[in-house]
Order: sequence, then C-alpha cells, then structure tokens
Amino acid sequence: MRSLLRICSSVFLIVSLFTLGYADEHFPFLAKVSKGSVNVRAGANTNFEKIDKLNQGDEIVVLAKTFDWYKVQLPLDAKSYVRADYLKIRSNSIAEVIGDKVNIRAIPNSESTSLGLLIKGTLVKVKEQINGWWQIEPPLQAVGWIRQDFLSIKSLSVEPALIRGPVVLPEEAPVTPVKNEPSSLATIEIRGRLMPLDDPKVDIHYELVVDGQVIYYVQSVPNLDRFKGAVVFIKGLVLTNQHQYIYPVLRVITISLLLHDH
Repeated sequence: MRSLLRICSSVFLIVSLFTLGYADEHFPFLAKVSKGSVNVRAGANTNFEKIDKLNQGDEIVVLAKTFDWYKVQLPLDAKSYVRADYLKIRSNSIAEVIGDKVNIRAIPNSESTSLGLLIKGTLVKVKEQINGWWQIEPPLQAVGWIRQDFLSIKSLSVEPALIRGPVVLPEEAPVTPVKNEPSSLATIEIRGRLMPLDDPKVDIHYELVVDGQVIYYVQSVPNLDRFKGAVVFIKGLVLTNQHQYIYPVLRVITISLLLHDH
C-alpha cells in the first residue's frame, strides 16, 4: 500500500510539474490569485508603482513571464493615464490618440513607468481628467506585472471574450445578431505568413500573405508579435463591417506556428 501511495504521489508531482511548465511556456493562459491579495505593478519588481490589487480567487489573463513575474492583461479598473494634449475627445467617453507612440503611464506624471504605447488613431475610453491627464480604461496595449507565487493556473486556454479588444465608436460597433438572424461574421481556418504592415492601422499591425498575395489584415491581439514573419495556421472570424480597409479583417480565435514552410 505504501509503495502504491508513493507511486501515486510521484505521478501527481510529475503531472503537476509538467502542467506548470507547460503554462509557463504557452501563453496566454488564465490564472487565479491563490493566496491573500496581491498588487498588480507597473513592472517586474516591487519598486514599480502599484496600479491595482487583486484578491484571492480573482482571475487574470497571463500574457508572458520574466523571471519570477507574470506579465498580465490589466483589470479594467487598474490605473492608467495619458496626457490630455495627446487625446481628442470623439464622444462622451471615447477619445482618439493624436500623437504617435504615446505612453500609457502608471500615474499622471511623465516620470512614471510606461505601461505600453499607443499609436496615432487608436481609440481609448476616458474616465476623468486630472491635472492635464486623462485616466483611461486600460487598453489592450497596457500591461501589468504580478509575482508568480501569488498565482495558480485556472485554465491553459483563454476564451476569446476574455482578451480585451480594441475600442470602437458607437456607430462602428458590430451589431449583435438576434436569434435566428444570420451572423455577419464568417469563421475560417487558413495558413499563411504573418507579416508586419508598413503603415499600421488603428488596431491592425499585421497582414496574412498566402502564395505571395495579401489575403487578410489581422486584428491585433496580445502576444501576436511572437509570430511575426512566421508561417502560421489561424482560425478566426472575418469581420465584414470593416469596409474602410483594402483587405478584409481577420479576428484571431486561435493561432499556431507551422514548423515546416511547405
């Protein structure tokens, strides 16, 4: 009986270690706070600013890892700021970035840590103005950091709805189809090479090239940069309401790297 228990314990330990290793090397994945409460920081060190706090059981999308710190998608109530002179109000709660490579700051101060960059034309949701700065809802370009030992794996896959999408103006928002109404989104599976755009769009930085021809623009999602220049297999949704672009826009559901280019 003791031998059987030792064998079972060993198998459990091996499976646990394998699962943890798999999560550490495959991003994104869904994590939860496993003990107490934990600060979300602006960088991978306790010296960086606190921008939010999570409690035990709270869930968070993990995007990458650096040493003992996880890079995470910021919660919607995390603090992030942009200088007011870099924004143009387009509606009651949405503003357009009018500068290029504008920093998202952890606090309303140009000396604070940058949480990410916004390119010209990006739309953001604004909350309140503070001394020449707008507090904004954290966009997909903004990230935070959490110590690894405060998180445990919730799921090795992440539902697309949990990955933050780009902000759009109300008149540009896709219409939710009612029951029995045909969907305006077509799901496809396609193989091609993911190439960076020479002239990036608001939320589109890549194009999918098949047999030397551009077939789709690819909507930006977290961690897409790791596939730059590679041959990939994408399952995604074709957005049929993006008529302002030369090529149709593909929203990624899953993307995988093809090891052989043939």
